[in-house]
Amino acid sequence: MSLSVSQDFLKKICAIVKDMQKLLAVLRALFVILIGFVVFFEAALILPFSRIILLVLLFGDGVFNLLTAVLKKERDSLIRSIFVLGVLLILLTFKNLYTLIITYFGGMVALLEAVIFFVDYYLKRKEKKGSLFSILLKAVFTSFIALFLLLFPLLSSSIIFILAGIYLMMLGVVDLLKIFSKHHFYLSLPVVFSALLPVRTFMRIDEEKELLAKYSSDEYNSKAPLDVNIYLQRRGFESFGHVDVSIDNITYSYGLHDPKARHIFGSAGEGVLIKVKRDLFIKNSLKTHKTLIVSFGLYPSEDEMLKIKKRLDDLLKDAIPFDCAYKLDPSIKELDYVSDVYRDTGCELLKFKRGPFKTYFVFTTNCVKIADYLIRNEDLNLIGLRGIITPGDYLNFLYNSYLEGNGIVKDLRFYQKLDKL
Repeated sequence: MSLSVSQDFLKKICAIVKDMQKLLAVLRALFVILIGFVVFFEAALILPFSRIILLVLLFGDGVFNLLTAVLKKERDSLIRSIFVLGVLLILLTFKNLYTLIITYFGGMVALLEAVIFFVDYYLKRKEKKGSLFSILLKAVFTSFIALFLLLFPLLSSSIIFILAGIYLMMLGVVDLLKIFSKHHFYLSLPVVFSALLPVRTFMRIDEEKELLAKYSSDEYNSKAPLDVNIYLQRRGFESFGHVDVSIDNITYSYGLHDPKARHIFGSAGEGVLIKVKRDLFIKNSLKTHKTLIVSFGLYPSEDEMLKIKKRLDDLLKDAIPFDCAYKLDPSIKELDYVSDVYRDTGCELLKFKRGPFKTYFVFTTNCVKIADYLIRNEDLNLIGLRGIITPGDYLNFLYNSYLEGNGIVKDLRFYQKLDKL
């Protein structure tokens, strides 16, 4: 009897804690919306206020490191103190410098996005793909914002905070949707930040040995029906990350793998899909590159898995075989990436004769786009800012889903080389 009463009491306590957690999450989301509202409508006041906060933080950091250098005789603290106090002095001397830095940074980011949209428009128009008006409209609008920020930095600085306010309000709304909906919603980070997530994650995981040991695995095949694999490297273009999908231990990896069919400075060309056994592909990736692979095991419902496999079948209907250099001439000594994979794994290589994935573009129709096309479902709803989703977005998205513990992302594994990455 007493045991039954104790169990009922514990259940009530757990229910109260769960309700409190939900209430705190709602309050946090509403607070984010409120902050976004304030930033949006008071952008002109937020700029000088943020400058004051930055100056106070710089002063505190500089003084703290100076005291540390004097008391503990640490040379690194002295150097940091001199640098931080130097930056503080410059910002105090040139009062408009803070505004110019923020505005020019925002302008350059907007200009980069405008170029991406114009190139995407050019590629899709060349192939006569679907409706192009929305892409052209985004390109023109983003160009206008970029030029306004770059040409009139002191007049247009408030735009940065208006956009930040909109983002914060969207972030709060998405958090509310996550709380009150059974589906998982996530808002992607601004592209300039999400692009840097893979290399930051690589460095963090490589340094945190306990985390690495906890999730490291040498079992390359997966028990999950669906896996999303994210490849991280410390340096080079690959540091932005690569994403592919494994369905029933068959990996589908999309990329710009034909060296003879690239243009626009190697950022676009004919897309190549690698279809290969998961274990062989992981072994090849770890053998040939200093790579850390973060693999998430997903367990969708049977109905969702049927939809995913149907999308895969539809994708492969437009695929045709592609012969890499090694298949055409096995005697060649210098192998390109896809030839190396083919030699080691005997993979199937495919191109597309039509459809959205015929042409690969590193910023839009990329590895993330095809992974998102295959696995997106009611339980996974990543909202891309301005239509751009990066490997960093998916890394953040899936890791958060795994930590929440109440979604379809149930497994996390790290694969790495045995020697120092």
